[in-house]
Amino acid sequence: MADNVKFFGRHAKKVEPPTALELALKKLKAIDEQYILDRIDVPEIENRIDGAYDKAYHINHLWETYIIADILGYAFVGILVLFFFMIAYLVRKYKTVQYIFIFTGLIVAITGGGLTKDAIDSVARSSKLDNLEIQRFDYSDNMVVNVDLQNTGKFDYKECLVEFTFYKKTDRLPINLVNKIKPLHKQIVKLKDVKLNSYKHIRLTIYTISKDLNFTMEHNQVCK
Repeated sequence: MADNVKFFGRHAKKVEPPTALELALKKLKAIDEQYILDRIDVPEIENRIDGAYDKAYHINHLWETYIIADILGYAFVGILVLFFFMIAYLVRKYKTVQYIFIFTGLIVAITGGGLTKDAIDSVARSSKLDNLEIQRFDYSDNMVVNVDLQNTGKFDYKECLVEFTFYKKTDRLPINLVNKIKPLHKQIVKLKDVKLNSYKHIRLTIYTISKDLNFTMEHNQVCK
């Protein structure tokens, strides 16, 4: 029998069946691939992927809640302080100028962090009290305070702490300053899940301030 077969005027080589060596190599390759697949730890890979997603969500949370802005702000203050100290070292021959830069660096180090955080908080974590209503009664010393806390920040708050402080009020400034040392009443209210642009109602009932006493109220809120 001829080795070549003629198709349409052309000769084609006869296809030979695979040799035993080729079959053995093919089988070994399949065994190697299966071995590799068996060695893959799928749960471990899933855990690593879940961990990567958790880190991404965490970073996104830090970004959305302006914590990264806080870190960058503190880093900027630190760099600024180092800058003033470095200039002070370079001009050490001029003592007066050196002392000015050292003093400036110390002032920035002491106040810079707080001012930076306050600036970020005033925009990102801001809130305000609206619809304040204070009810006093002629027949008792009870007093009811109704007020709404509004989230005016940039994201939803998990928690807000609102501190109310009541001071005795007079017409004399020195006495008022003394009264602030010992307030009539202080109370902290904790609010959960304050959504962006939403309100949370606060109602306080106070029994410790006499109905015949003049007072002033101050409040401070911290949200995160």
